[in-house]
Amino acid sequence: MRPNPRVSVITLNWNKWEDTIECLESLCDVAYQNCDVVVVDNGSEEGSLEKLKEYCADKTRARPRYSAASGDKGQIKITEFTRPQADSAADRNLGEYREAGHSRDITLIENERNYGFAEGNNIAIRFLLRSSPPDYILLLNNDTTVESGFLTELVAAAESDERVGIAGAKTYYYNFNGSRNVINSAGGRFNVWIGKPTHVGINKIDNGQYDKAGVVDYVEGSCLLIKRETIEDIGLLNPYLFGWEDVDWCLKARDHGWRCVYAPNAKIWHKVGASLGGTFGYTHLYYLTRSSLIFIHQHTRWYHRITLLPIWLATVIRRVVSISWNEKTPRSLLTCCQVIWNAYSDAQAVLKNRHIATRDFQSF
Repeated sequence: MRPNPRVSVITLNWNKWEDTIECLESLCDVAYQNCDVVVVDNGSEEGSLEKLKEYCADKTRARPRYSAASGDKGQIKITEFTRPQADSAADRNLGEYREAGHSRDITLIENERNYGFAEGNNIAIRFLLRSSPPDYILLLNNDTTVESGFLTELVAAAESDERVGIAGAKTYYYNFNGSRNVINSAGGRFNVWIGKPTHVGINKIDNGQYDKAGVVDYVEGSCLLIKRETIEDIGLLNPYLFGWEDVDWCLKARDHGWRCVYAPNAKIWHKVGASLGGTFGYTHLYYLTRSSLIFIHQHTRWYHRITLLPIWLATVIRRVVSISWNEKTPRSLLTCCQVIWNAYSDAQAVLKNRHIATRDFQSF
């Protein structure tokens, strides 16, 4: 077990600056000392960047515990990079600064557009691996808040066995009809015969029934701790998946001999769905259809698809009916068929390692 391994926390911001600030405030109270924070702004509008910078310049708050950097009390220092600068890891001083035993308060990477969850995180991961590689990287949704000891518990779970590559927290709903003790995820299981990932404990009141740590199929991407060596082994998040990125990463790690574990004493609260916004429409239909086709091809065998494909088809039909009902126009069904065909064609192109055009994430 390594003493006090370094953790880099990555959180994505897209317009929801209020959520991001609340998340950063909760990180201020984290007991684990050897960590730093990277905020990736995914092409926000609505003045999000300015709001984040105003927050960091506020000198009235208490000094964040995770920061060892010198400066005015309460002020959080920001080291800014554009996306091209982050891609080239241009600032060599960042690594030298950390090697000297200090940590920046926040590293801010400013993307010129919305790259989505997977590639938005990948940009930060590539930057970290090139500039000053941490021992662990934690993906943390900006619409979460955390308990002070959560990172200590996650690191302990990951360090408990050299075969552990990924660790996840017990995730509660931020607000479930006024309650904060309702579980959203206590790890996850993947049923290969129906192609369905399921959060363990979802919608259950926490009475201690999910307090046993153990190996799971996947952990939710809202709080996912991964070893640097695991990333180097399995690669980055798949940028062509939407909604399946965390499950895909965990199953890929398992296929490479790594274990994925659930740490029940690491607790966070998640505003489920807040980071997406919007309503289900054609863009969601395209991405979820494309992602599920890619995922099924990569993680199932032909005999699983005997039961899986009818269930998948029923799900697609249900989504089409929902959109057509909301649109209430005769052309909506034709549009849905075109969207599904585009998703199928692009999924085939991805599986053949061909480049496909970037779709507009802004419509989310």
